[in-house]
Amino acid sequence: NNYKHGGWALHSEYQKWEDGSEMPYMQLLEWLNIGISDFKNAFGYFPKSTIAPQYVFTPTTAKAFVEMGFKVVQGTNMQMYKKNNKKISRHLPTGSRYYNGLVSLSRNIKFEPARGNIDWKYMAAIKKCKKLINNNIPIIIDSHRINYVGKFAEEGREELDKLMDGLTKMGCIFLSSEEFGEAIMNDGVYRQFGTQKKRKIQFANNAKIVQLIRNQIT
Repeated sequence: NNYKHGGWALHSEYQKWEDGSEMPYMQLLEWLNIGISDFKNAFGYFPKSTIAPQYVFTPTTAKAFVEMGFKVVQGTNMQMYKKNNKKISRHLPTGSRYYNGLVSLSRNIKFEPARGNIDWKYMAAIKKCKKLINNNIPIIIDSHRINYVGKFAEEGREELDKLMDGLTKMGCIFLSSEEFGEAIMNDGVYRQFGTQKKRKIQFANNAKIVQLIRNQIT
């Protein structure tokens, strides 16, 4: 992971990478509350899912996430922070609850069709998706809006249409990070965004997969 060696580029509002310092806990809660209130005013509901800038967040940050009502933390392929001026990196696979009260979601499909890398386009992504499906592993796509706006819009949206169509034909259903996190916490039961109707998905009852998740937490 390139972020492991990002150095000064590892900017985060949650910790100064240069010296590992953090804002006082109560100040952090107040700061988070500003963003949460802005989100609520804009969209009409409180956010339950979040992701840390550059994947940098500390155990203290995780505690604050929970206190402020978050249930899901995304992008946990590579959590990083500093402790006693030493860099700590940790992989939290999908479904893990390393931090009490938070479900981790780890991205496993790179889809950046307008970035000039053939391994990030539709054909490569759909092949990887098929492998995950065959192994009963949920697909969590890593993609960014730059692929679908401006000069990239036509190519990016065309590739996205193909990917979504391909996944639909394979019988996939699409959930938000909040919906999926809720399903993990409630044995597959989640409330559908918008309607709030209860839905249920069936998780693979595979002890080997559970053990694999536990073994991957480093």
